[in-house]
Amino acid sequence: MTEETKAIILQNTETKITETTKILDELRRLLKTTDDIQLFMSQKNIHLKLDNLKSLLEYRMFIALLILDLASAMRIYLNARFHYEELYSARQIIVIINEGFKKIYNFIQKNEKGEENINHRKDSFWIKNIASIIEKDLPYLQQEYKSLTAELENYLNTNFDSIRTQRDLSIHYDRNPANVYDMLLKLNIEETFKRMISFLDILNKMFKFTDQLVYGYKEKTYKEKNIHNKNIDSMILKLESFKNAENNENISSFQDFLRNLKNILPDNKSPNT
Repeated sequence: MTEETKAIILQNTETKITETTKILDELRRLLKTTDDIQLFMSQKNIHLKLDNLKSLLEYRMFIALLILDLASAMRIYLNARFHYEELYSARQIIVIINEGFKKIYNFIQKNEKGEENINHRKDSFWIKNIASIIEKDLPYLQQEYKSLTAELENYLNTNFDSIRTQRDLSIHYDRNPANVYDMLLKLNIEETFKRMISFLDILNKMFKFTDQLVYGYKEKTYKEKNIHNKNIDSMILKLESFKNAENNENISSFQDFLRNLKNILPDNKSPNT
């Protein structure tokens, strides 16, 4: 790698880390806001489903963390002064890919009889959370979901034969240190970075996809809010007909309370975070 190429990659990863960190901070703020809204609504005995929106925000945060981790590991490699530092960076990338993929999609395990156990797959983010949200609330995004699922399957089938062994030795080491050292000697750094680039490509596509998901779900939520607000307006109007000299103050106070309920959610906008 030439010094010019290294400088370009360092600049690109610096920009990526800066931008993604800002997004991560905003996602954390949005998640807290969602929690606050849900708590407020429950205290007023008003049912508003925000669990799916929270799951989307949390999943988007997870993808952002993986992107940050991989970009940071890349910078360690580019700034390395010793070959072992380069190997350490490659090991970290292997661990991040393995653990990240496991959380996103997980692996199908087989027993001695060759029977498949898909329980872990069913509990993964991609199947348990995202598939459920699309099926129930955003079916128009089903095709994009299937396309990304196919990419996950393809990545699993072409990249994980050696990654799992390398990951296990990188995290747990071994009773025989020679096994770890032999793994390091055989570690193909160039091949590891090719795997990282392929995985990053999937992560970036997922990040854009979660942007669509969050916006779609927020649109659905705001439509429900508009219906909710129309019902409040109707209730406020009906209360006018019950006013008299004795109850005017109490009814007016309750009408003010109802008007405040209309402001529990921020204005809708396309999420760029």
